[in-house]
Amino acid sequence: MFITDGKGNYRFYDEKKDKNVYMVALKEDEEGTTSEEAPKPPMKEEGEFKRTSSLTEIYNEVIDKLQRVGTKLGFKAENGVRIEGGEVDHVWFIDFGTTLPYFGSKIPIIGFEIETSWRTRKHIKGDIFNLITLNSAFGVVLFLKAGFYNESQFRGNMDAAKRYAESFDARRKIFVWSEEDVNNLLTQT
Repeated sequence: MFITDGKGNYRFYDEKKDKNVYMVALKEDEEGTTSEEAPKPPMKEEGEFKRTSSLTEIYNEVIDKLQRVGTKLGFKAENGVRIEGGEVDHVWFIDFGTTLPYFGSKIPIIGFEIETSWRTRKHIKGDIFNLITLNSAFGVVLFLKAGFYNESQFRGNMDAAKRYAESFDARRKIFVWSEEDVNNLLTQT
């Protein structure tokens, strides 16, 4: 992930310095304001989503659920896993407890990138690139329905993510989920 100073200069994301940038982006998503030109929500459209919690709370709830499911399945679950050029929101690892030659002590099995609201195609492609860079067995782009204005916008972003995964020839290892999939998995474990 890269950070800009707003003057055309970019540098690598540094969690210690830039974590507040991520939190501000979540807050912008909650308020429906961004510097990007997102589609404007239609006024009083049928099927419009009503949010009962903030996106930050919803994001944290999903992370907690992923943590619980991953642990129940025997994985070591970690948030904010650094990769070359970025960070993956959540990862399930097999942890060997000892360092293996050439592999280290843990191997990523499933990486999760979480989308809290409408994003541009470059952003979604960035998620897919991060998951490919993680080099896990599988990757999941996880969409949180409450961050979208309506079902059409939500489904449109999910469908776009599926198309981009196919264009990267990653369709066999990158999947698109909603928090409903996480809830179903939680009840099954």
